[in-house]
Amino acid sequence: MGLTTQVENSSRNEPNPGAQAGARQVFEELGLYDAEDATFADLGSGVGKLVAQAYLELGVNAAGVELSRTRHDRGVEAMKRLAADERVEGLRPGAAAALPGLLRHGDLLAERPKLEATHAYVASLLFDEPMTERLGAALDETGVVRFAALRRRRGSFCRGRR
Repeated sequence: MGLTTQVENSSRNEPNPGAQAGARQVFEELGLYDAEDATFADLGSGVGKLVAQAYLELGVNAAGVELSRTRHDRGVEAMKRLAADERVEGLRPGAAAALPGLLRHGDLLAERPKLEATHAYVASLLFDEPMTERLGAALDETGVVRFAALRRRRGSFCRGRR
């Protein structure tokens, strides 16, 4: 069983190829496929599917921050099930045990200084423009090199620095 299929199955019991392709588009926009020593952060990570896919499929360090306790807890439980599933193939040593620790519960603006991410994503469809700008300004103070959001920030899906 493939890693991305198992990530999807771990929390919904059904594969979602569209979500996997969407995640790969985000990774491409961020430049994660070509990045060396990348650390990926999903701000507003929900149950952590994007974090798991980045960690397992790309082999990058990854972390997710979710404000909702319910979504965070569901994500941690899904990661535990995934880590315990013997059908998952291709994990590097220690990868499965690390999965539940990739997700954090908290406010994404409060957690951002602790993330030490080089690449960040936020599914910001529920954020208004001032919140998106506030988040972008906060990320400007970090080591984030590339940032992608669903809501356009200053006219671009993804922005890069350096």
